[in-house]
Amino acid sequence: MKKCLLLAILFLYFNLLQAQSGQLDTSFGIGGIITSDIGVNDPDINNDQSGERVLINQAGDLFFICGNPYLNYKFVSKKNKEGRPDVSYGNNGYSTTLNLSGYSPSGIQKDGKIVIVGHLSAASNSFYSVFRLNTNGSLDSSFNGKGKTKPSSITISRELGIAFQNDGKVLVGGTALVNNTQRHLLYRLNNDGSEDESFRQIGKPNDAVVSYFSLAIQEDGKIIAGGNKMDKMGNNIFSLTRQLTNGSIDTSFNSRGIPETYTTLNGLPIGGFTMNKFPKIFNDADGNILVTGNIKNNFGIARFKKDGSFDTLVTTKFAGTSNYLMSASIGGDGTIMLAGSVENNTTIVSYNKNLSLNTNFSEDGILLDISPDLIRSVSALIVQKDGKPVLIGYVYKGDYPTTAAVRFNTNGSIDESFANNGKLQENILQANTAFNSVAIQNDGKIIAGGFGSNGKDLDFALARYNTNGSLDKSFSGDGKLMTDSGIRSSTNYIQSIAIQTDGKIIANGYGERSASLVRYNSNGTVEHNYGSGTYSNAIVIQKDGKFIRSTLNSLVRFRNFSVDNNFSVRGSLTFPIINNTPFSSKAVALQKDEKIIVLGAADKSCVLRYDTNGKLDSSFGTNGIAYINYKSSTDMPNSICVQADDKILIGGSFQDTSAMAVNTFSIARLSKDGGPDNSFNKGEVLHPVSEGTDIGNAIAVQSDGKIIMAGNAINDGLSFFRIVRLNGDGTIDKTFNNTGSTKTYVGGADAIITDIAIQGNNLYAAGYALFPGSKGIIAKYLLCSTANLSPMKVISFEGHLQNDRTSLNWQVQYQKHLSYFSLEKSSDSVHFTFLENIAVNYINTTAYTTIDNNPFTGANFYRLKLKNIDSSYSYSKIVTVNFTNENRIFKLSPNPAKNKLIVTTSGENENATLQIFDIFGRKFKEVKVSINGNTIISVDVSALPDGIYNLKLIKKSVTNYTNFIKQ
Repeated sequence: MKKCLLLAILFLYFNLLQAQSGQLDTSFGIGGIITSDIGVNDPDINNDQSGERVLINQAGDLFFICGNPYLNYKFVSKKNKEGRPDVSYGNNGYSTTLNLSGYSPSGIQKDGKIVIVGHLSAASNSFYSVFRLNTNGSLDSSFNGKGKTKPSSITISRELGIAFQNDGKVLVGGTALVNNTQRHLLYRLNNDGSEDESFRQIGKPNDAVVSYFSLAIQEDGKIIAGGNKMDKMGNNIFSLTRQLTNGSIDTSFNSRGIPETYTTLNGLPIGGFTMNKFPKIFNDADGNILVTGNIKNNFGIARFKKDGSFDTLVTTKFAGTSNYLMSASIGGDGTIMLAGSVENNTTIVSYNKNLSLNTNFSEDGILLDISPDLIRSVSALIVQKDGKPVLIGYVYKGDYPTTAAVRFNTNGSIDESFANNGKLQENILQANTAFNSVAIQNDGKIIAGGFGSNGKDLDFALARYNTNGSLDKSFSGDGKLMTDSGIRSSTNYIQSIAIQTDGKIIANGYGERSASLVRYNSNGTVEHNYGSGTYSNAIVIQKDGKFIRSTLNSLVRFRNFSVDNNFSVRGSLTFPIINNTPFSSKAVALQKDEKIIVLGAADKSCVLRYDTNGKLDSSFGTNGIAYINYKSSTDMPNSICVQADDKILIGGSFQDTSAMAVNTFSIARLSKDGGPDNSFNKGEVLHPVSEGTDIGNAIAVQSDGKIIMAGNAINDGLSFFRIVRLNGDGTIDKTFNNTGSTKTYVGGADAIITDIAIQGNNLYAAGYALFPGSKGIIAKYLLCSTANLSPMKVISFEGHLQNDRTSLNWQVQYQKHLSYFSLEKSSDSVHFTFLENIAVNYINTTAYTTIDNNPFTGANFYRLKLKNIDSSYSYSKIVTVNFTNENRIFKLSPNPAKNKLIVTTSGENENATLQIFDIFGRKFKEVKVSINGNTIISVDVSALPDGIYNLKLIKKSVTNYTNFIKQ
């Protein structure tokens, strides 16, 4: 029984290890994704940033929450106690970037995880979201499955405060807009990110309190919330409430805020005590409640007793009228510090626990006029366990604000042991790279093209990756290159790439004043620059090597380095005007007969077909024009693909009239000759999924006819990779990720798929993600479960001598899930060395041939290493080929031959047979010969028709093969 149970557990375990259809291939890059930054960081891209908060963990490490509240990005920078970067955190010391705007309250849990609250878009009216980061800076997938969550059932919320319970639950307070009425909001999240349904407080329409600014949790678990309420005169005045652990109001808490009589006696206006962006509520050692705020341009601390009754209010007065308290912190010894701006200069005030000024700090407790070169516009303050305060904000470096932090000693002097003599200033230059196109070489290497920044403008950018996602350093020295025009303020970018049969790469795109079409050698060097030109969006290569380039308003065909004048008129054609609207192209494809299919739009979305000479094909659609089922002027046809049966697939974003007339992921199919394909969704545009605003940017067809559509969808304000797979009839393929679709959040950043490529069981999706700035992204997915992979089988593997080389031939079965072949060689059959990789030809053959040009003298042992897509591998049998110096003597002359062909060979007293075949395998001649030593054989070929022939010399020791031409 125990043995059966163990076997069942092992079976389940190994089945769970098998990669599933539609999932990322984790053996590729990092978790299935590679991120690339090509060129130099751009000083003009999204560099305005500042520090917003500073957090300290139990070990004393510092975490700076940085970003730009107006550019929708935040990140965490981790420093050790000395203020030095912790490069083991995230990416060289920086966390995943979060697309948050506004100022973001944050805190650190007991387990070291960081929680950050903020809005997803400055212009959006959607919910604020709560993010949680792991201790390594990545999004915590155990938190609501994707590292972020939001409250439910509320139209709009503005969260302004968070607090952490001892059990790990997170309290979030703020303002909710319900039926156009602002009401205070307080909700609680469980440790897994789900909302605690047993705890929620949304204010009623007639409640005085309209928002909660700051939260604190007492030792007994009760919750103190500070916020605003409206008085009878309509003034916003400070309020203080206490909730029980279940979220209900604690009626025993007797707080009316700061009494009106107190403010009147002290010359303060009603509502004179206000809370700012970063308010703070503390519990001191005696259980009193301390609230920091502004008092008529002065800093203040209000103290309340345990029961909520008002105790006292202390203020520190400053001259001038532009004084703002920005942050506060309490030390372990009860010392309280406030930081803010006094007449635009950073100021710190230190108080003892009895609220008197701490004269041990800067002699009078006040540190005024901190140099703006050190820090300005302080955002946050925190007091370390040793009593040292750390400030965070920004300074100007040139024209741009950059994050700045400074640490002071307990006496107010700068702590020069921190960072660079007490101060830390850093600006994270943002990348500016994106991939617009991807293609796969025969050997499985991945080519991606797009743009990169040269520091001033954009240039063509290419990268080549090995099958494991690492950069291929045989390409341009480091795996990536930029084609720099040398002209400043000249923007150039690759829009599409194609690989020729000889391995050369054609890159096509836009060149403002320089390169717009370039052909590269397989090693990454430029073979030919075709010069500048207009924007071009697509390129296709014909079977004869000619290639066609599609611009917005024309097609041009090239033959090698020049325009092919045999195409249309002098090598190019201009698209027609349709219903008084010029046709503008979006994509191009070829049918099997090499007729040219062009996707685009004029008065509506449509497809054109041209014959091979560049003439509109009147047999297609109506006079060469086929319309896609039109819904709206917002329809966006983005991609086109021709199936094996020449039916035409169109992908994009079309209006879905059944879903509130929004544009969604959309696919349409036309028949071979341009009519609606009624076998596909009854000829209508298909909307397979809808999640937020979905856009289909790329479409491809698997060898089994299944259709892949990829692009992006927007949900919770975040754009993510979206891939859908359909069966050939347009129905959702539920075997793909069990749902028919998959989505990928790329490092918490906005991400978009721009192009896809399929090879075997692998789907490569290329695009970019904003971190901010942009970085090129390639993600690799598996198209079928590795549990369903048929075992690859080598049917035959043979080797024989061909002249002075070794010819190796093999045939396989079930190669669909094979990644590539590696040929290995040995002189002792034990120690093998790598010879070459051979790409799998998934379409045309299962039989392969390769040549070893330098066999050893003596025994040569060969074997194949067969690498599967799931990274497993196996070996073929070993083939032995013996090679002697005599074998190297095998020559033909003359070649070409007219009447006599002289064959020179060698052997030791052996009989041989010489055979001649044509290229179709028909035997034309067979001669029996004797060989002894170096032998010359004369063969009469005068009767052979002119052409190419194969000669085979069969000897006892070896069989030689070669070719000759008969003239």
